[in-house]
Amino acid sequence: MAFIRQIKYEIRNILKSKFILIIGILVLAASVVLPVISVFSTRPSYGGGGLRPLPIYSARGIVKDSIGYPEISGQDPIIVDGITIQPDNPFYWQINGLQQEKEYMEMDKGRFSSTDVLDLALALMDEEIKFYARFAQHITKHTDYRMELSWLGVDTLYDKFIYEHNDVAGDKLLEAVGYRKGLDLETLKEKYIDITPEEKLAALDEIDEKLNTLYSVVENNDFPKYIDLRIEQENANIENIKEQIAIQEKAIIENPSQEEAISQYIEDLKRQIEMI
Repeated sequence: MAFIRQIKYEIRNILKSKFILIIGILVLAASVVLPVISVFSTRPSYGGGGLRPLPIYSARGIVKDSIGYPEISGQDPIIVDGITIQPDNPFYWQINGLQQEKEYMEMDKGRFSSTDVLDLALALMDEEIKFYARFAQHITKHTDYRMELSWLGVDTLYDKFIYEHNDVAGDKLLEAVGYRKGLDLETLKEKYIDITPEEKLAALDEIDEKLNTLYSVVENNDFPKYIDLRIEQENANIENIKEQIAIQEKAIIENPSQEEAISQYIEDLKRQIEMI
């Protein structure tokens, strides 16, 4: 189980370090693909029973992108906590998709073991919708550098929610949040549940500080602070990788027959540090 968690961590780490490059590729692709799409496609009519185009799904949820989700004229704005999000906003379809997913959950209550779990899952989605709406209030273009902060910050939002509800039975909490944040019951209990009140309070204070810093960058368009955040994050990634290397070096001692494979993995981890 520990080895599987290490693999999941490495995949996530690679995705983070390649995120900006991927965004650049998508923007370039959009400039090529959109003119072709405009020639061969027509806008569907929703009033006459036409099919609604499906959003693009990513590991973090629904992502509206000009490549796969062209602007739809006549689409109604979304209002969240007094914030109006127009259809051309980068977060419009993400929020729209979350709201639709909430509706599906409420109609298909049988997917959860109890109404308590359903209510918890819906509450998490409400927090995520508010999170993206706060970004949408200040970000109006897909190319805005602050877009990345939403992707980086939403995982911290999940952490905050789990700590705040760590008095819920582990299996129920995992059922409610597991589809938004990849977790197993062992990790959930070790990190979030089987802790002292002081540890919980310290964790929440740290999370609030991270989120407040992130919101400050978004609301004030503070690029220097954004760079500081990215450097801090990458330094944390380096420390995490070093911990993984130490674990693997110990694994070689415990499993000498696997030394060659483990050594290769260690070299891959060291290359990741060099890339960062």
